[in-house]
Formats: sequence, C-alpha cells, structure tokens
Amino acid sequence: MDINDPKYFTEQIINFYRMIYDENFVSQSFKEYDKDSNGFIDRKEIGKIAKDVLIQFDKKYTKKEKAEIKDKWFEFFDTNKDGKITIDEFRILTQTVFAKFLLEQVENCKKYPDCPQFLKELDLIKNLNEFKTTLPKEEQAMIDSFIENTKKDI
Repeated sequence: MDINDPKYFTEQIINFYRMIYDENFVSQSFKEYDKDSNGFIDRKEIGKIAKDVLIQFDKKYTKKEKAEIKDKWFEFFDTNKDGKITIDEFRILTQTVFAKFLLEQVENCKKYPDCPQFLKELDLIKNLNEFKTTLPKEEQAMIDSFIENTKKDI
C-alpha cells in the first residue's frame, strides 16, 4: 500500500494507538525525553516533545510560536503545577496529542470513497470509545462529538 494513501496512514495511526497502552512503550518514550534521567520532564525537555510532534504537520512555526506551544503544553500537562511532568502526566499528554492527530487523519481519510468500509474494518467506533475513557473530560467530549459525526459516514 502507498504510504501517502490516507487509509494506510490511518491504519498506522491505529497501530500507534495500541502501542500507547503498552507500558513499556510509554516508559521508553518517557525515558527518551527525560534527558537528565531525574524521573521528570521539565520545561527544557518538553521542547523536544513539541518539536517531534510539530514536525508531523506541514506548517512552519516561528520561534515565538514554538515557545508559546511549548509553554502551553507544559502548563496543560503539569496537572499538579509542581514544575515537572511525571510519567502519569506524560501518558495523558501522549494520549491527548494522539487523539487529536487521529481524528484529523480520519477526517482526511473520509474524503476517499472506500474509506467508510475501511473504517468499519478497523472497528474505529469501538476503538475510539475505549480510548476516550483514558482522556480528560474535555477530550472525551471531543471524541464523543467526532463519533456522532462519523457514525453517519460509516
């Protein structure tokens, strides 16, 4: 299958979704970003996460925009406001970022005529319903809204 085919890309995203629930995957990813190995991700270290995520989008960001994104992410994911991100906070960060990215990819896929059948085969609605239970309430609402709109298409 062509890697530029949105169906292929969406399938890869679904596979990534499954990896996020693998504790070894989460732990290894966390260690990769915890450069000083102190058990936390600090403000300096979140810059690498932002860079790795933003590179997925075909948009150029100014230094100022990158700094703002990094600061917003840090504030959002440092839920207890202690100035560091724990592995549990990191898990929520990865799942939230992934959820938004997945929904965007599914929307892109829906532009193709055979996509509804493909999404049925992936059991997308069931997977999203399971996935949303791990997210904060506001993200769950985003998934619920997306599911309602997608049910009409598949």
